[in-house]
Amino acid sequence: MRLLAIKQKQAGYLLEVPLILMLTAMILAIFLPILSEIPFKLLSLIAAPIFIACFYYMIVTPGWQPNPSTLSRRGRLISFFGMSALVIFITVVYLFQ
Repeated sequence: MRLLAIKQKQAGYLLEVPLILMLTAMILAIFLPILSEIPFKLLSLIAAPIFIACFYYMIVTPGWQPNPSTLSRRGRLISFFGMSALVIFITVVYLFQ
């Protein structure tokens, strides 16, 4: 049996990454309005790193694309840091309400 080269094993994110992102968003949408203050903050703190990790794999490691990406690696990193900063800012605003 021929072993696959490293590039052939995994070219980008798996389908599970968007599914994890959607599942986390659905859990937040369902439970955040009904939770009291402490569980609300705890769930927000748990969800922020999940969103950031999913953004990393969806923006910086884009995987297969039908057309070649117009953004360079530097542009994808800038997009990732912008999205991460937005998630962190929103989380901090909600935590200190």
